[in-house]
Amino acid sequence: MISKICIGTAQFGLNYGVSNSVGIVPFSECEKIIAVARSNGARKLDTAYTYGKSEETLGEIGVSDFEIISKLPEIKENTRDVRSFVFESVENSLEKLKIKKLYGLLLHRPNDLIKSHGDKLYDCLLQLKASSLVDKIGISVYEPEELIRYENYNIDLIQFPMNPFDIRFYESKAIENLSSQGVEIHVRSIFLQGLLLMSKEDRKPYFNKWEKNWNDWHSYLIEKKISALEACLGFISKFLQISNWVIGVNSLSQFDEILNVTNSLKNIEYSMFPETDVELLNPVHWIGKV
Repeated sequence: MISKICIGTAQFGLNYGVSNSVGIVPFSECEKIIAVARSNGARKLDTAYTYGKSEETLGEIGVSDFEIISKLPEIKENTRDVRSFVFESVENSLEKLKIKKLYGLLLHRPNDLIKSHGDKLYDCLLQLKASSLVDKIGISVYEPEELIRYENYNIDLIQFPMNPFDIRFYESKAIENLSSQGVEIHVRSIFLQGLLLMSKEDRKPYFNKWEKNWNDWHSYLIEKKISALEACLGFISKFLQISNWVIGVNSLSQFDEILNVTNSLKNIEYSMFPETDVELLNPVHWIGKV
C-alpha cells in the first residue's frame, strides 16, 4: 500500500492548506521526508509550476529516481504562442527539478482544452509525449461533471478529490468508467485538506455550519475505535482502481505516522459520509473565509 502514496509537495514551496500551521516546510525537513519516502518505497511526487519553490527544492534534494507529476499553469486567452508557452513551462520545470522527463503532466486548468487555443494545447501535449519529455498527459478536476467535457481527448491520467465525505466520483461511476478505459487514477484531498483529522476546537468557524457531519464523523471514529487518519486511509484503500493517493506532508513526524498507519490498516468496513455541498467539498469556496 505504501507504493500508492504520492507525496503532495505544495507545502514544500507554499504556505498551503487550511490545516497547515507550520507554513513552508523547511528544506532540511523536506530532505528527510524524501529520504524516508525513498527507503520505504513511496516513489511518486506531485508538484506544480505554481507551487512556489517546490520544484526547485525537489531539484536541490535530488529526485531523479522518483516519478514526478507536475502541472501546467493556466494559459491566458491573449497568449500568442501557445507552443512556446507550453514547452518553455515544461522545460523550466525539468530544469528546476533536475530531471530529463516528467512521469505526468496535468493541466491545472483543464478548461484550457475547450478554449480558443484548445486544439493547439492538445497538440502540444501529444508532442511532449512523442518527444519523451512527458510519459503521461492528464487533467486535474474538481467535479465529476467536468469529465464529460474531455471525453474526446486521449487522457492518460486524471486526478480528483476523494475522501469519506466526498464520494461524488464514486457515486457517478467515474472511477469504474475511467479504470475500464485504462486511465490512471490519482486522488487528492483524502483528508479534506486536513479537516477530517481536526478536532472541533481546531476547525475554523466557517465550517461550523456542517456540525452534523462532524458529529457523525467523530461518533463513527469512537464506535470503530480508530483514528481519523486510519479511517481516511482505510476508506481510500478499498478502491483498488485508484493507482495513487496524493498526500500533502508538513513534517517528517506526520509522514512517519502516515506510513505506520498505511502499514497496519485494520480490516473493518469503512464507512462513507456523503456530502454534496461544494462549499465544504471544494476549497475554492473557502478563500477569504478561513
